[in-house]
Amino acid sequence: MFFFFFFLEVLSHKVKVLCPKVTMAPYTSTYRIATIAVRRCSTVKSLLVISAFSLFVLFLSNFRIGDILLRRSLAAKSLFFKGESLKAGNYPEQKCFLPKLEVDDPVMKKFFRRPRPGRCPIDPDWVYVENGTLKFSKDAIKRNGAFSCDLLQMRRGANDDTIVWTG
Repeated sequence: MFFFFFFLEVLSHKVKVLCPKVTMAPYTSTYRIATIAVRRCSTVKSLLVISAFSLFVLFLSNFRIGDILLRRSLAAKSLFFKGESLKAGNYPEQKCFLPKLEVDDPVMKKFFRRPRPGRCPIDPDWVYVENGTLKFSKDAIKRNGAFSCDLLQMRRGANDDTIVWTG
């Protein structure tokens, strides 16, 4: 509180010095001083007064005493549901309960349904082997044009993870 009264005295003194036309009643509010300064002083002087007032308000909103930060803010109602704390004024035994839904409950089972199986279009194979010969389907040739092939022979190794190249 000391800082508030100190700032009020300094601000009223500054307004009197910067704007001699302004007459101040004792114990005038800082807001009133700032509005009087804006009305009766030049723009530069009033900007100085308003900036000093703004700095003071900023200082008060985050005032630190030692390790304690005093933060002045508006009290707001909780936006979250507090199930046990909500009670009717006339009927203190009444309160709101959140329902507990069971998955196996017959009432809930009517909302479940099996999804339809996915239906993907089946494309025919583009490449196939006929009598030991590698062939391309006519549909693949229509879609992609002519193919060119390079052949490199291989054979299976001792297990499924090894390949022996023979070319």
